[in-house]
Amino acid sequence: MDVGSGEWGVSVAPRIVAAGRFWGWVLRRVGFDGVYVPGRIVILPECMGDAGLVRHEMCHWRQRMRDGFVGYWVRTGWYLVRYGYERSPYECEARSAQFGGE
Repeated sequence: MDVGSGEWGVSVAPRIVAAGRFWGWVLRRVGFDGVYVPGRIVILPECMGDAGLVRHEMCHWRQRMRDGFVGYWVRTGWYLVRYGYERSPYECEARSAQFGGE
């Protein structure tokens, strides 16, 4: 199986879902409005109408598709260590999509 071709071999867009109890707690705890996790984009219920946030999280999905499953998660970790969250190349690209209307 080619783990770089999609969500473990499936090239379908992730489902966008409102955060339930668990993900709501996690997101609020870390101060995020949404997060991309394999197979879905989880967004706080009060932010579900935020098109910019959806573009931001979809950009993370496209990064995952482009860089492969393992490559994406390895780079995510490396970028956080090397650059910090705010200056992570993945986050800079996602913010550009979020506010640039990509």
